[in-house]
Amino acid sequence: MTVNPELARELRNRAIKQADENANRLWKAAALTAIVSVAAEKDYLTTDDIWDAMPPEYFTHEKRAMGAIMTRAKNLGFILPTSSFVKSGRPECHARPVMLWKSRLRDA
Repeated sequence: MTVNPELARELRNRAIKQADENANRLWKAAALTAIVSVAAEKDYLTTDDIWDAMPPEYFTHEKRAMGAIMTRAKNLGFILPTSSFVKSGRPECHARPVMLWKSRLRDA
């Protein structure tokens, strides 16, 4: 096995792009709205918070697209990544680490 960080990043970026392209368009808009709403209320947030804030009528088969939406929110200046991770409380995530994001909407 060869370690290749550059290839690993490229493959990650491709996977994020594909997940984003395959996700439901209305779900993506609702997810971004949920991020803005949560970031306006909390100093720090995780994707668990966003999933909790999502209206139940929006659905996508491509749940990995949440990462792409978080990146979009970061690029739009709504949130910033931190170096901290917490365990997800979503049962389907099996307590895996999820990034803790800092709201930039609370700074204003």
